[in-house]
Amino acid sequence: MNKDELSYLCKIMAESTDLPVFFYVSNNETRAFFSAPLTVGGQHPLMEQSIKYMAAKSEGTALPALIHSYSIENSLVLKTDELINDSWIGLGPVLFSPITEQLISGLMNDYTFSHSGDTVRAYYEQLPVVSRHKLVQAGKLLYYSLYQKTLETSEVLKNEQVEMLAKTEADLHVASKRKELNFHADPLHEQILLQLVKEGRKEAAMEQILAPPPEGDLGVLARNSYVRSQKNLAISGITLACRAAMKGGLHYELAYSISDLYIQHIEDTYNVNDTNKVLAEAIGEFAGRVRVVKQKKFSRSINQCLTYIYQHLYEELTLEKLAEVANLHPSYLSTTFKLEVGQTLIEYVHQEKIEEAKKLLHLTEHSIPEIAAMLSFHDQSYFTKIFKRSAGMTPSVYRKQQSFSGDDLL
Repeated sequence: MNKDELSYLCKIMAESTDLPVFFYVSNNETRAFFSAPLTVGGQHPLMEQSIKYMAAKSEGTALPALIHSYSIENSLVLKTDELINDSWIGLGPVLFSPITEQLISGLMNDYTFSHSGDTVRAYYEQLPVVSRHKLVQAGKLLYYSLYQKTLETSEVLKNEQVEMLAKTEADLHVASKRKELNFHADPLHEQILLQLVKEGRKEAAMEQILAPPPEGDLGVLARNSYVRSQKNLAISGITLACRAAMKGGLHYELAYSISDLYIQHIEDTYNVNDTNKVLAEAIGEFAGRVRVVKQKKFSRSINQCLTYIYQHLYEELTLEKLAEVANLHPSYLSTTFKLEVGQTLIEYVHQEKIEEAKKLLHLTEHSIPEIAAMLSFHDQSYFTKIFKRSAGMTPSVYRKQQSFSGDDLL
């Protein structure tokens, strides 16, 4: 891919994602800035500053890297030396929540700007507001467009970089409530995330962390300090994730130790983006540890079966099919499964399908016949019988109970 083709790709990315896109080649001073959603150009003094920061952070980033500065400005950079020597592409800068007068005033008071308040205000008011999830997904799309290789969200997040600024005498004053990494916005968002931690599904948990949070009022856990409030929310999130991990099988001593470690890291952060990065790392750590614990309990063949059941839960799962997956004789698999797992293979499959049915009953509006069919129960009465045996009540009673109680899924 040559320089003109890269420029064209950047132009298409800007137009299709509504993100500012910057392409730079240093050896011949090529600069191409595509800012479909912006009225400020690449020559704006603060935009120039942001571009220089992206250039500095692009060094050594073979994969897309999420970067932040001044607590609110965010970009994603990717070094493209494999295609053109000494070149990089930047997506951004963007904001993760709308700018407010109070937040601008706080930034002016706490950080040193060499520009007037009007210049700073005009710049930040023009930046597009997008979710972390959209920016990361755009980075994954860019990487795939360049190299035809897929990326996991965790591979992007592990390169996340935050500009560490000197601690000021006072934290930022409370700004408008931000809609990001927060466990007090919507119980459903929390329930899904903690269930993923409990099940050891690290990648899905990381995706959930980045998912656009639901609308609603966010808790303020410190009246006069925005940063302190976000730290408190992150600590609450780590505490909940710790409990979910223990319910998933992680030993309490290890879970508490991980919790202590990450809470200490939270206390050492000075800005919100750094706090949120530590929170995301903690969630990933808990989920990853749970996955390891679940896999270590069983032999390789049984782990193969369990993984296949998890990945194909909505399909019809038979002893013969699972024996084929594990490369074992059906009768031998049946005996081994019962010895290691403590229940028959069919009992385990039914248990997992009913747990999935509970989520569908609680989180979706699918009818009971639809849920039975989705989970490959060809007879609704048989589905109801198995559900009642596991849950102690019929699917319809369970759904009504959940709608009234609002209980979580843990």
